[in-house]
Amino acid sequence: MKVKQVNISGSETSVEIDLFSDLAQKISKDQKAQIKSEVGDYLLEQTLLAVSEEKSPVSGGAWKKTLSKEYAKRKMKDVGNKKADLQNTGELLDELSTVETSNGIKIGVFGERAGAADGHNNLSGKSILPERKFLPGEGQSYKQNIEREVNRIISDILAEGQDQNLKEIFADVTTKADMKEALQEIFGDLSPAELRLAAFRNKNVLDVIEEDDLLDLL
Repeated sequence: MKVKQVNISGSETSVEIDLFSDLAQKISKDQKAQIKSEVGDYLLEQTLLAVSEEKSPVSGGAWKKTLSKEYAKRKMKDVGNKKADLQNTGELLDELSTVETSNGIKIGVFGERAGAADGHNNLSGKSILPERKFLPGEGQSYKQNIEREVNRIISDILAEGQDQNLKEIFADVTTKADMKEALQEIFGDLSPAELRLAAFRNKNVLDVIEEDDLLDLL
């Protein structure tokens, strides 16, 4: 999962995220649609959660928690708190959404508050506002726990499409190297630890491994 493109205009501040180019296996149209939907929903959820806690969902992302004296006073009057959670009128986060693309999704603010979104993310590099990064820029990624869960979502969806062929995939597995290759065929090019976790989380895969007495090779 990586940022493919940054989009900044008067009505859009978003980043396009590539979900598929690093996957080794072929993906059906239905699987792509499911991945886009589930990953999009998850990233929205995690972004809103992080913002509500005055944190960035971006790895190494800056988040200035203090407000200016004038704005803190105004916000306290308007909503009863001084939290740096991008919420006063609520319009900015109301316009946060995802849009599906051919290679993944775009996540960002689409609407009148797009300028304010860039003001805090500074994706354009032109903002002088306090930085509160809720979207990753080019070369950046989400925090490790978010990235890990996205990989799990993708792996589980891909594994669902392999259920009928599992016996065949594991038929010639006799070594740990064979096991790694078989798991990569099912879940994609993940690390050994991620492959092992994906196998244990997927009941159908684990059932076949246990039936074929291959658990020691995981």
